[in-house]
Amino acid sequence: MRFPPCLPLLLLLLPFQLATAFDYGFKTEDFEGDEPVLTLTDLETEIKDISTIFNDVATGVTVINLEWTEEFVDSDVIEWTTAVDGTIQASGSFNLTDVGRVLPTKLKAGNFTVGSRGRHEIVVDMVLGNSTLTVSAEYESYAAGVSIIPLLVVLIMAASTRMVRSRVVC
Repeated sequence: MRFPPCLPLLLLLLPFQLATAFDYGFKTEDFEGDEPVLTLTDLETEIKDISTIFNDVATGVTVINLEWTEEFVDSDVIEWTTAVDGTIQASGSFNLTDVGRVLPTKLKAGNFTVGSRGRHEIVVDMVLGNSTLTVSAEYESYAAGVSIIPLLVVLIMAASTRMVRSRVVC
């Protein structure tokens, strides 16, 4: 049996990884589109893109508008942590080898629950080798029952100004 003459050279290169499809890092400035932001989902009602959190209701966090830059990184796993008011509520990882050559533009970053009303800062830290990205936002939270107050105000104002009319159609 005859081997090709380049076989010894190929055998020498086997332990080395010349390039990967994941020589990309997080883009942290000069975005082509919108910069990365957090979106929240009320997991109880499955309402997406909420802007106010209810106390004691599980809320999901997603980072959207991720962009990538060519940069050598020594990993293909994104490690992420989600913190609310400085306390880590969720952490996990996302393996980029599962996505093929199309890099993700969004990443689900776990769930959290807040127990008190007021303003809360939500911070998602993502690490991909030597590339890091931090996305944060502040949200207000209150008890779910409070959300009925604006409706009651509108109904009382409409009834007191007699701006509510009924029309009977026969």
